[in-house]
Amino acid sequence: AAALAGEPVPLAILDGHMPEMDGFELADRIRRADDIPTPVMLMLTSAGHPEDVSRCRELGLGGFLVKPAGQSELLEAILGAFGSRLPPDAGSAAAGRPVRPLDILVAEDSNVNFAVLKAVLSKGGYTLERAHDGLQAVEAAQRADLVLMDLEMPNLDGLEATRRIRADERARHRPPVPVILLTAHALKEYQARSLEAGCSGYLIKPIRMAELLDAVGNALRSRPAGQVDDGSADGSPFGGGGELESHRLASPEGAKP
Repeated sequence: AAALAGEPVPLAILDGHMPEMDGFELADRIRRADDIPTPVMLMLTSAGHPEDVSRCRELGLGGFLVKPAGQSELLEAILGAFGSRLPPDAGSAAAGRPVRPLDILVAEDSNVNFAVLKAVLSKGGYTLERAHDGLQAVEAAQRADLVLMDLEMPNLDGLEATRRIRADERARHRPPVPVILLTAHALKEYQARSLEAGCSGYLIKPIRMAELLDAVGNALRSRPAGQVDDGSADGSPFGGGGELESHRLASPEGAKP
């Protein structure tokens, strides 16, 4: 229903045994549908029958779990499924990627959120460094090609960390690194505060993986020539002449806002 309403669904977790239509038939119908993109699909079943495993393979599902599945087991299966398959729109972000791996600093204190970002971005050919709080982000930003900055972090929030990064760049006469703010707040007030702090864009949780890759790719390609050897033309690091680029991101249930 969400996909038909125009909302892409990056992940579907299906119960193998449901009334009227079981999870295997549903997965087959989703796979055959021409009007919706096929999500990564995981199957849950109460019995690990060999024929169930075979049906999952035939349907090209991303994983198979026997109930009851623990939280860590489910998370591992989700990360494994995304590691084996990029979202449908990921190709546009990967196109024209530079030869050398680009370094992305992820300023995120949530282990779950970081694990999801790492699973997607490392598959896109990027190398990741993590900062657990805003103070670490300020120190590590000078080594990064791009920063994904969580708004709510201990010691120093994402907006103040970005202000300090910009001040340090001005003092050292360094070109600005793109900083994309990760936030659960979609209000215009936060867009204005992000722009004032010097953010290049902001991503609204919950997270959609394809838009994450597109936002990262666009921000990296918008850096002035010579900063990143990606074959892109000259462009403002704040792409859009002062207008922040907004995307909505999907994150797993239970992750920090």
